[in-house]
Amino acid sequence: MSRKPYHLLAKLNPFNSLFGRIFVWFWLATGLMLFAALLIAKQFSERFEVEAASEQQLALGTRVVQSLTRYQQMGFDEDKSIRRANQRGKRLIVVFDKNSKQINMGFPRPLAPHANRLKDYLDLQSPVVTTHRNTQFLGPFDWTSEQGDKSVFVGKLMPRGSSDSQTFALVYAGIGAAMLGSLFCFVLVWNLTKPIKQISKASRLFALGKLNSRVSGLDNRQDELGKLGEDFNQMAVKIETILNSQKVLMANVSHELRTPLTRMQLAIALIENALKDGQEIHNKAAHVNLQRLERDIQKMDAMIHQVLNIAKISTDNSKLRLQMTPIVTIVQDLIDDSNLESNSLNVSIELVTTTDIALPLDHATFSSALENILRNALRYAKTNVRVCLNEVLVDGICTLYISVEDDGVGIPTQQLQEIFEPFYRAQNPDNNQHEGAGLGLAIAKAAIEAHKGKISAESSTLGGLKVVIRIALDISSQHELNKRI
Repeated sequence: MSRKPYHLLAKLNPFNSLFGRIFVWFWLATGLMLFAALLIAKQFSERFEVEAASEQQLALGTRVVQSLTRYQQMGFDEDKSIRRANQRGKRLIVVFDKNSKQINMGFPRPLAPHANRLKDYLDLQSPVVTTHRNTQFLGPFDWTSEQGDKSVFVGKLMPRGSSDSQTFALVYAGIGAAMLGSLFCFVLVWNLTKPIKQISKASRLFALGKLNSRVSGLDNRQDELGKLGEDFNQMAVKIETILNSQKVLMANVSHELRTPLTRMQLAIALIENALKDGQEIHNKAAHVNLQRLERDIQKMDAMIHQVLNIAKISTDNSKLRLQMTPIVTIVQDLIDDSNLESNSLNVSIELVTTTDIALPLDHATFSSALENILRNALRYAKTNVRVCLNEVLVDGICTLYISVEDDGVGIPTQQLQEIFEPFYRAQNPDNNQHEGAGLGLAIAKAAIEAHKGKISAESSTLGGLKVVIRIALDISSQHELNKRI
């Protein structure tokens, strides 16, 4: 089934979509105004008032009937009699045949709708006054014509003031409908502009350097503005974290570089003193200090290279050269390269794998990450390092798990998430025999995240540290896995 119809329906949902809210609100306001206008117009157009006739009105009706009778006695037929009694449009005379209900009017046809409704009052015993729109009729009055028994209604046009009052009433009704629609639109606009102002305010504060600025009050909104506020908050947290990490990184770099720089300055001073004194013993001291100076320079160079490597991987993921690579091949090559070091440390490396899946990887970057994790495990292991590869299927999504664990003394639980920070070294009395800059696991984290993976640390069942890498398999990798299954 195509997802397009479902996507369109979701977009028109006013509860979860700003587009749907505007769409529904607009047509709701428009429909309400149209309904109100039509209802008011109908009320005014269909209003038909009936009231009892006064004595003067009864006398007028009697005189009109007498005029009709007189005109017929003068030899005029019914039509001419009606036209003469009409007094050149001053009166609107309607004559009904009591038997056939046939109507005869002495005025223009556009007024016929009102005249036709007078049929409902032919059987009244006494005349009444009916008012409809801008016309008023008095009747029925009995008239015996040469063509038979008739019922006569005498009408007139209403004064313009009365018609104007109805017009003004319609105008007021239109204004009321417009005000009602404006109220609906105001509520809609307020509902849209309030969160936009909140996001704008948070953006300005964030731009002024207040990195803890967040958009509040939009947690319950499920539409586009709510999602925009959520995205802004996530972006702000990420930027704040990055900037704070950069501050910490710079502080740590400065601290780590200060020690070798101090040693280098001291070595240079000792060399200068030795060169001033030509004695052989001092020359030997100068040679020793030169070697120390060289080691410190190499250490600084390696440290700076690692820091630059972290920055490059973290900020330039787009330049990764991804190729489908069997994960077992990378791990096995690293284990083979580490055998010489592991043998010298009397540590065995065990590989446990249940998969030979291939992933789109940047071989050099991913290998560097695994190598840092593996060498870190070798550095602290007592006798054994275990590397495990396996796939886990959860809710239709297959995830590759890579774990490296050792049987060392491990680190305290509260420090497990901090070991991936640059220059962080776990505080454990049993681990003081090894020194390092604390950049290996930071490089590994940057490389794994560049491959859309996650890395974490936990205590190992072997007794030491366990580093776990999780990578969700993409479509091509899952397709390959399904073929094998």
